Amino acid sequence: MITNLRFDRATRPTWPGVVRLAGAVALVSGLAWWGWRLAEPLSQPLAAPVTAPARGDNGAASVAAWLSPGPAKLDVRVAGVLAGDGRGVAVLSIDGGPPQAYAIGDRLTRSARLAGIDASALIVEHGGRQVRLPLPAQAGDDGEGIKWVSTP
Repeated sequence: MITNLRFDRATRPTWPGVVRLAGAVALVSGLAWWGWRLAEPLSQPLAAPVTAPARGDNGAASVAAWLSPGPAKLDVRVAGVLAGDGRGVAVLSIDGGPPQAYAIGDRLTRSARLAGIDASALIVEHGGRQVRLPLPAQAGDDGEGIKWVSTP
């Protein structure tokens, strides 16, 4: 048995040597852990199956209209109008959406705003030009006062 064990100054561990050894142990253990982790099979599928879009409803037309130069096409349906003394509100359905109230000056889309309301039309500023949209005619409309309209 060895009873007399002596270390010379050259064989004693130094701090840079200890740090180097700890780094090597960390590198080897990290590589081993990631190797084991990446080698095991997946327990679940990567992505859900993709279903095909409904025929004729792929959205390509709306994307092409959105990306095309110039103002977008605008489909405005008038549900109701209240105007007088330079102020007014129109209840409009924009591009098939639900009817909403818009005051004069409100933006309808990114390229259109409600510029005004007169007795026979809405004035919409669209793409830098004004467009007059005629109001729908009501039965018995003489252009004056409040009208009673029967609901279907």
